[in-house]
Amino acid sequence: ALNPNDGSVLAMASNPSFDPNLFASGISQTQYQTLLHAKGHPLYNKITRGLYSPGSTIKPLIAIGALSDNFISADSSIFDKGWFRLPHTKHVYHDWRYNGHGWVNVYKAITVSCDTFFYELAVQMGIDALDRDFSLFGFGIPTGLDLPNESSGLVPTPDWKKKTQHHPWYTGDTIITGIGQGSLLVTPIQLASATAALAMRGERYQPHVIHAINRPGAPATLSPSHANPPAYLDNTANWNLVTRAMVSVIQSQHGTATQFGKYAPYSVAAKTGTAQVYKKNRSHIVAQSSLPYKLRNNHLFIAFAPIQHPTIALAVIIEHDRDDEIIARHFLDRYFQLSRPHTAHQGPL
Repeated sequence: ALNPNDGSVLAMASNPSFDPNLFASGISQTQYQTLLHAKGHPLYNKITRGLYSPGSTIKPLIAIGALSDNFISADSSIFDKGWFRLPHTKHVYHDWRYNGHGWVNVYKAITVSCDTFFYELAVQMGIDALDRDFSLFGFGIPTGLDLPNESSGLVPTPDWKKKTQHHPWYTGDTIITGIGQGSLLVTPIQLASATAALAMRGERYQPHVIHAINRPGAPATLSPSHANPPAYLDNTANWNLVTRAMVSVIQSQHGTATQFGKYAPYSVAAKTGTAQVYKKNRSHIVAQSSLPYKLRNNHLFIAFAPIQHPTIALAVIIEHDRDDEIIARHFLDRYFQLSRPHTAHQGPL
């Protein structure tokens, strides 16, 4: 969880964890080996080093780029039959909803998390435009968080695929990248930072744990880096549209955040995400509960609040389970009760 106004870390948790007091006076070899080989890898900081497919949490980012570059407008729509196929090809890309969502514009596509809309949009934009927008939100490079061993994540490019996999880039690669799957990988801190940038309408601050540095006889200092949005993103109507759609993820009867609950005492904009770990055959439906734990989907949730003057942006990633929305709701409830009870609902955009 970050303060989007300055990048300061409000909270972070990587679970399972360990008791750092074990290291205070010298940990025994037996204790260290126990931690090293423990289930869930407690010594591994997933906040800065864990790599995850972001799933549908990136759809608002893609929508902002597409609207700003005039690939689509607020009125652009498609008819979603539940699948997408490139002309003159046989491979079918399925929507998560078997029979589709009917007529869908960008607002509805974010609200109901329509994969088919973003399949088509990804093809229209192309991988270069997608990669540029991912980079603008901080994917593919370390955030600069003042903790060691931060991973860069991965924004896949045709050159990267050629060098690492020795295969050309196909349009199919672009299609699955457009729903946050495939080779696109982010860390939790990157996803939280991107959410903060959504809250600040493209303005992005370097995340930091240290509040200030004090030296004798000198004022306290800390100046994390800060980036203003590029000029082409500076369109109030586009930001309002995407933010309203993220609000409807929570508030609409068709929104995907069913576990978060519609009646929070503060305004909140959010997006859900599901990332497949195990690729299922569409011809036979397999319940997640029937799969081995490690093959179940990862679930993600991003949010910022309040919508008018955000003071918190967060990202929750749960491996192989669905408690992401519940955790986010408990955390935001606690934050506003303890920190800013006066910043309740601030009205629509």
